[in-house]
Amino acid sequence: GQFLKRDLRTDIYYSSDLERAWRTIHYLAKKQNKRIEILKRFREVSLVPLGTELVLFTANPLAYKNPVASGRKYKRYLRSFKDNVTHGQERLVAVATHGITKILLVMEFLGIPYGHYRDVYKVLRNSPNAGVTVLALQLVQGEVQVLRGVVGPVQL
Repeated sequence: GQFLKRDLRTDIYYSSDLERAWRTIHYLAKKQNKRIEILKRFREVSLVPLGTELVLFTANPLAYKNPVASGRKYKRYLRSFKDNVTHGQERLVAVATHGITKILLVMEFLGIPYGHYRDVYKVLRNSPNAGVTVLALQLVQGEVQVLRGVVGPVQL
């Protein structure tokens, strides 16, 4: 709601390939006549059955592994994305992704060790499997700022 009303001049938009993420960011991109780059790597982390697997994942995301997901694999994907963004021309980047992936992305950009997942989760106050959150990442004097909603940079 309020985030979509904010007049952000975003340089580039990224979305997971799942429709609900794309639909969330589409309004902003269309408003600025920008395209959305679809990245499968921004899909939600696959934790099935959720209750048991979520406990294992949040205890140690890097050690987590199941037949379709690996914490180390997600870290590689997100680190690659971070490197591309921080060395690119874009200065304000919007990403439409999903709960756990969003939290890991914030942690990767801010250099927070994955062992602090639960702490970051508490700060961002977002259920890892409930909907889509749009984040804007802004590079200011070599430092990454994460914007969430209309409240400004997230302080961790």
